[in-house]
Amino acid sequence: MISPEATMREFGVSETMALLEGAARGIRKAADDPDEDAVHKMRVGIRRFQQSIRLFAQFFRPKGVRQVRSDLKSVMTPAGDLRNYDIALKLVGAKSGAYRILAARRVEAQTALATVLRELGSEDLAARWKDRLERSNSAKKGERKLWRGKRSVQANLRRKMPELVEDYFAVGDTALQLGRSWEELHGFRLLTKRFRYTLELLRPAYGRSLDTKIELLRRLQTLLGDMNDSVVTSGMLAEVPRTERIRARLAAKAERLTHELRKLWAEQFAAPARRLGWQRYLVQYACRARSAPAAVTTPENVSEDAPNPAEPVV
Repeated sequence: MISPEATMREFGVSETMALLEGAARGIRKAADDPDEDAVHKMRVGIRRFQQSIRLFAQFFRPKGVRQVRSDLKSVMTPAGDLRNYDIALKLVGAKSGAYRILAARRVEAQTALATVLRELGSEDLAARWKDRLERSNSAKKGERKLWRGKRSVQANLRRKMPELVEDYFAVGDTALQLGRSWEELHGFRLLTKRFRYTLELLRPAYGRSLDTKIELLRRLQTLLGDMNDSVVTSGMLAEVPRTERIRARLAAKAERLTHELRKLWAEQFAAPARRLGWQRYLVQYACRARSAPAAVTTPENVSEDAPNPAEPVV
């Protein structure tokens, strides 16, 4: 549990630097031995680092943030392609006529990833990223902020977390309505992943009591991820002859998972009391070890001078 007096700048920079080290280490390990486990761990480490940069971008040099994001994207694109082929091969099965075609494409994706990792995975990668991200304490005029860097973590979380919860639940309510497109569900899948990583980043401010909520998001994310795997694999097979039965099976699976997802959302998230419960918890338990619970901050009673984020961060 972190001190309630710790500033948001101190916390954000410290967490981001720790995740930077982990992401760089994962890239180096995958460059040395790009097996499935190493690539998976690398992707997880990069995603957490990406979310930390997104969440705390205001504390770093903007140009450096763009450069580091570009490096990470150059790895995640071929790594994502490779992962998609691994999943597709498992879903279609070795007996399928499409297996050989997908396996050949997987080799191409693996080669593309290995090339990027060789170019990027040097020993000084972490130092290079730190040098790019370093910035002065002066802010550009008119620059919009998510956090008030000199104020405590506790004050910032009590001010902003209700808003982030409201935004997340509103997107979920819309995306999970009947008749919504897969593109909307896919957007909600990405938002759920980011929101979960945000809570994991903020776990030092809440302790183990936050794990129950993180686990709920993980359940949502698993259903959304399995749906995505079915949709992406079906798209890979769209131009492969004699794959109609496999694609029909994948479509049925995606439909079943969508039903399970809506059921979970209705039971655990949709009721207004659930949303208020998340907001109350994230306000009252922020750095609670040394302080008393606070009142919930809602959009109606937030000060009008509270800055808005430059981009969605959950």
